[in-house]
Amino acid sequence: MSNIVKINGTDVQVLEYEGQRVATLAQVDVVHGRPDGTARRNFNRNKKRLVEGEDYRKFSADEFRSRFPGVLPERTTEDVTIVFESGYLMLVKSFKDDLAWQVQRQLVNGYFRASAPQKLTAVRQTPLAAAVADSVAAIILIGDAVAKVPGVKPGIAMAATLSCIQQNTGIETATMRRVLPAANEGPQCVLNATNLGKLAGLSPVATNKRLQQLGLQVKNARGEWELTEAGSAWAEALPYSAHTGHSGYQVLWNPAVASKLREAA
Repeated sequence: MSNIVKINGTDVQVLEYEGQRVATLAQVDVVHGRPDGTARRNFNRNKKRLVEGEDYRKFSADEFRSRFPGVLPERTTEDVTIVFESGYLMLVKSFKDDLAWQVQRQLVNGYFRASAPQKLTAVRQTPLAAAVADSVAAIILIGDAVAKVPGVKPGIAMAATLSCIQQNTGIETATMRRVLPAANEGPQCVLNATNLGKLAGLSPVATNKRLQQLGLQVKNARGEWELTEAGSAWAEALPYSAHTGHSGYQVLWNPAVASKLREAA
């Protein structure tokens, strides 16, 4: 199979990661005829809505060169972001002209999904199907445990479970994730301790201390803040995994907690 696909009259080098076709942000700009940096600006603006490992993946320049030789100029030192089909479609939502729609159709059908039948057949025929099923079952058990962490809503836990299944087995779970109920049912929890403190007129350190005094959070064995049962009514614990390998939970608070902090002064 050729390593070059022609999209909108432009030669696009085929990049594959973990059995899926991916594209760099620079490639998105080129095929859409957009100025350099357009896709990156869209990515940075919408990053909070994207799921790392499912919609996109980041590499250091050296790691990218080792995985995709000959694609990145040697002088480049910045991290490189690749997008899967779902991430690409989210990034180009703002491209509304007729040409953009034509390019999207070509990229989705002629690039991202071009190798889908072969990949699906391989999964069905693999002798390791039983082992994959065992892995999925183990991940689901872990997901059930995550769902019991104070502040973690079922939708968040299931989304993280499906993302983990995809990363470890190659089984695409994007369709299942899209039908999950919204994770943020009820009041929005969007503030970390620093921004919550700004509303209450407190420093981040003072904010965390007062939240602890109110019985809303405690420090775990790793020295990280963790929600209590009482705190779970005012905040959410969002699982995260950084590209450095560190993982844990980020606590985000409902803005209404600021009044409780002021009252406790």
